[in-house]
Amino acid sequence: MIYTSKMTTLPDYLTQKFLEWQASEGQRKTLEDFAIYIGVTRPIVSYWMNGKRTPNMEHCEKISLRFGNEIYDVLGIARPDIYLQRINRIWNELSPEIQKRIADEAEGYRVENETKPEKLPIARPKKKRSGKTK
Repeated sequence: MIYTSKMTTLPDYLTQKFLEWQASEGQRKTLEDFAIYIGVTRPIVSYWMNGKRTPNMEHCEKISLRFGNEIYDVLGIARPDIYLQRINRIWNELSPEIQKRIADEAEGYRVENETKPEKLPIARPKKKRSGKTK
């Protein structure tokens, strides 16, 4: 089921996601199982589902990885940039050298765009050279 405007509370949203997840698993599951699936502890999920707490940004990211960005709508907060989310998901898998290169390139684009706002530079992968010479 897709989130609709009728589901306005966090407990309603999470209950619906829990039920959908159980159905997709083909068997009854516990809140403990659901929490593990999301990547948090059972007490935290219980607090959310009882309306006693709301997820912090780190937890919103974990929820969104499993169920999409609807969680931000339910909480009434701005959705994160999809491109930054993609980078964040793989960031720790990259070597420090690659992380630095990405950061340096991003800063270079900002400086370049400040002087040439009409053009957005596009990074293209460099072609590998073969060992052959002409």
